Amino acid sequence: MELNLDSAKQQLNIPSGDRSDDAHINNLIAAAKAYIKTYLGRPVYWCESELPDSPGDLDFLADADTMLAGLMLISHWYLNRESVVTGTIAKEMPLATAELLNPHRIL
Repeated sequence: MELNLDSAKQQLNIPSGDRSDDAHINNLIAAAKAYIKTYLGRPVYWCESELPDSPGDLDFLADADTMLAGLMLISHWYLNRESVVTGTIAKEMPLATAELLNPHRIL
């Protein structure tokens, strides 16, 4: 599995032939990858072909948990396009992304 447009659209239940939101979804993919790299505090490679010839000690090849966390972030941001929701009781929802990413985090 890769974190790409096809996997994101599958997560979002958007037909692959529907191209109306591709640019936005691609932006969310880039943002999710950047967020995960920053959160983990280490270089993240999303497929084996991206790995450098001599990986460093901190280099990390994304695993299933990391991919799922990325898809969850993309889905969350796609469905919640604003930073503030009005007309509801404000409550922070726990994100499973942290639980998926924490074992790989460099502190």
